[in-house]
Amino acid sequence: MSQLEKIASHVPGVVYQYRLWPDGSSAFPYASAGMQSIYGVSSQDVRNDASPVFEVIHPDDLEEVSRSINESAAQLTDWHCQYRILHPERGCIWVEGEASPEALDDGSVVWHGYIRDISERKLLELAREEESLRFESFVASTPVAMAMFDREMRCLAASESWGQLLGVGVADQLGKDHYEVFPDLPEAWRAAHRRGLAGETVEDPKSRWDRADGSYLWFQWLLKPWGMSDESTSGIIISGRDITHEVEIEDRLGHDRQEMAALLENTRVAHIALDPDLRIRRVNQAAEFLWGLDRASLIGREFWDVIPEVALSLHDAVAEAMAMGKFRELEIFVSELEKHLQVRLVPWTQGLWVLFQDITERKEAEARMQLLATTDQLTGALNRASFEGRLDAELIRFDRYRVPFSLVMFDIDHFKRVNDSFGHARGDAVLRSVVSRVRSILRGPDSLCRWGGEEFIILLPATNLAGALVIAERCLSIVAQQEFEEAGRVTISLGVAQHSAGHSVDELLRRVDENLYAAKRAGRNCIDAGRVAAQS
Repeated sequence: MSQLEKIASHVPGVVYQYRLWPDGSSAFPYASAGMQSIYGVSSQDVRNDASPVFEVIHPDDLEEVSRSINESAAQLTDWHCQYRILHPERGCIWVEGEASPEALDDGSVVWHGYIRDISERKLLELAREEESLRFESFVASTPVAMAMFDREMRCLAASESWGQLLGVGVADQLGKDHYEVFPDLPEAWRAAHRRGLAGETVEDPKSRWDRADGSYLWFQWLLKPWGMSDESTSGIIISGRDITHEVEIEDRLGHDRQEMAALLENTRVAHIALDPDLRIRRVNQAAEFLWGLDRASLIGREFWDVIPEVALSLHDAVAEAMAMGKFRELEIFVSELEKHLQVRLVPWTQGLWVLFQDITERKEAEARMQLLATTDQLTGALNRASFEGRLDAELIRFDRYRVPFSLVMFDIDHFKRVNDSFGHARGDAVLRSVVSRVRSILRGPDSLCRWGGEEFIILLPATNLAGALVIAERCLSIVAQQEFEEAGRVTISLGVAQHSAGHSVDELLRRVDENLYAAKRAGRNCIDAGRVAAQS
């Protein structure tokens, strides 16, 4: 077993890679040992076929899970979903999944993510919303180790798992003072109970209970106040889990640190290990190469001070990962390096691992794909679909704030003659040049679109008709000034229209189109705005 698998096998939940092919088939090429705990199936069972996982998803949740996966695949957006599992051994449990998709060349999509058991959280959320009797019924029947207490710490309800966890049957706890039943409870736990009765939620991911008989247990527990509909605190609900075995495994893993350090040192992924105070304890060669810093000068320094730009981008995520013990994955751009980085924050018992992977090539490819999807390939102007989206947004802004906007539509005069006389290559050069010159006089918020053939349209936000005419005149002038190779001078005809309240976008487009053809009928190389016309 690799060190990565050893670590993943003792992380609550399952770390996984899920792949979906265009034909609808799917599989989990990689899944940690937590797959058995979450779904009741082994990693091997789903390596080539994911159907065993979908078979144990609650029927009422299966449609939503499938829909969210397909939406994430179609839009390449992060996947997040909470749903129920009908576990063959544990019964109905709640899980929460998070993953980031990546499109592959064969048309499939692969997600890298993490799924964890949130049954305790879900059950406690339900408990807060129910009345006292329903609380008690629920607590008593839940498979989670859970107990409910009043303000005097008398046990009102407890699950069978709770009795097994503490070694005292539920019947021997109901109605009794918790401290009389367990007189050796740590003072820190009693203090947490008082905080809960004061209305505070308290969580301890790792706490030791030294029993009076000389034995001890390690616990992970969550304590929340509960109350009736008036939201007053009527008592506390405690859910717990015995983690003694996990702590013992952690201790044994400590002996393998030297071997794990060698593994991390030679990986291509940049690693930085932080202690609980966010001071750097360890870096590998890849991190030195990425940041151009010597490890001897890094050890012992605060993470925030060494790489300020990165620290600022990661501040909130690091704080959450440290406080909640939660795995985080995000992407940042580091201007100093001119690189896009994928960052993984992995909490561990002695602090936090920060993993950096260079994804610049992938992000640049995504940007190129976005450009191809939104622009006209010949001229570089927006394509029609992209322009219509901006036009719809401007209409919404007008309806909400009454900010005026206008359209300018123009056509290259006698363009067919250019193509017929000098060939399509020269005609294409004229189109590109006209677009370049018009774009040079537009403002930042303005949008230039190739509407079709030699016809173009300009969206002018926050611009009334008078302002639009000024811009149209500049377009008319700057095109007429240029001498084109072989083709000589070319001119354009322009129509201008301002959007009016109570009219649709289609009506606006019809008006600006009519004004353009009015300009062409008037002799070309001029502007028509309905009642207003300007000639070069």
